[in-house]
Amino acid sequence: MMRWAWTVSAATLGMAGALTAAAPDPVVDPLKGVDVVGKLHWLGRSAGCRGTALVFLHPECPISNQYVAELNRIAKDRPASIEFFGVISDARTTRKQAAEFLESFQVQFPVLFDASSELALRLQPRRVPEAFVLDREGAVLYRGRIDDQWASIGKRRSVV
Repeated sequence: MMRWAWTVSAATLGMAGALTAAAPDPVVDPLKGVDVVGKLHWLGRSAGCRGTALVFLHPECPISNQYVAELNRIAKDRPASIEFFGVISDARTTRKQAAEFLESFQVQFPVLFDASSELALRLQPRRVPEAFVLDREGAVLYRGRIDDQWASIGKRRSVV
């Protein structure tokens, strides 16, 4: 079952330093993002960091909204060596709307407001929510679902 595949990838970073299933993407410029409250974050650059987990979200996506409680739990329980961020990357979403989303859904992890689409252009998410685990250098080690609750868009699995 792949329920927590990306979380396991993040935990593996904390223990082993890298995954061997696939060759990492080539290293390019360090990733950075500004969160909804205006703080700059250099991804993978904090002391003791071994990797970064990112989840692309959208304030108007019902699936993104339903995952917030689980993402809060994952962010709280993650290894200290793994950074955890949400990302809102939609030109039509304002910073005010993003802040209202954080407050309304009680988001308890930093959410990067990707107004420049720098993160979206680099990582190319196909849908929201979509999770990524990056190594310290920014190479993608995992991309995909948060878990396997949804069989397809709009179709929830009866058994997970």
